[in-house]
Amino acid sequence: MTRGSALPKADTSETQRVLGVVKGDRPGPTLIGIGGLHGNEPAGLDALRLVLGSLREQPGAFRGELVALAGNLPALAEGRRFLDIDLNRMWGGDQNQVPPDATEVGEQGELRQAILDAATRARGEVYVLDLHTTSGEGGAFTVIGDTLRNRRFARAIPVPLVLGLEELVDGTLLEFLDERGFIAAVFETGQHQEELSASRGEAGLWLALEAAGMVSGEDHRVRAARRTRSTSPAHRAKTAARVLAAVAL
Repeated sequence: MTRGSALPKADTSETQRVLGVVKGDRPGPTLIGIGGLHGNEPAGLDALRLVLGSLREQPGAFRGELVALAGNLPALAEGRRFLDIDLNRMWGGDQNQVPPDATEVGEQGELRQAILDAATRARGEVYVLDLHTTSGEGGAFTVIGDTLRNRRFARAIPVPLVLGLEELVDGTLLEFLDERGFIAAVFETGQHQEELSASRGEAGLWLALEAAGMVSGEDHRVRAARRTRSTSPAHRAKTAARVLAAVAL
């Protein structure tokens, strides 16, 4: 089986499945942030660590629980998209196509359990933001399973929302999340090696926390996130056109 292409190795050798958990002093929703589902996309992990660290230092009026999870740990250590099979194609469809000895079988099982554990102890609604980056220069955009709740959540991040993309790919984590009734979105924060990809992911997480009602819109980090993610209508249209053209190919 073809293996994912290699990138210069990031500092992911010590990455654990649960990057961290921050609990507010009041009950509220749970936001599960996931990074590194593909091993050549470490920017999401950087974004999650930045938000975790900020909340620990300055919790402010934080309610509910933030759970930060890492995806394909062996692939992250190698800087590859995957080792044996794409971890983002294993969450539905024909599981007979998945080699039982594939490295990602264990990764999928552990990540699935970590998601369900967080959802089981949730004291409110469960939201999930799955952070990715792209190989090409398509710009930042979000993808959802098309429900009104998902639309409201994704639109908190002011980048193009691409509808229908999830229907073109089987077995994604997003499919699994939708089937369980979680409010979920994928946020593609930019190109793999683009320096701004991690900061866009960080901003998206703060806006997701605000959308879930876990932090105040007056929090200085949320205000900064709005400035980071603001884009002109012309830029949004250009980005959306690039994404749709790539999908058509």
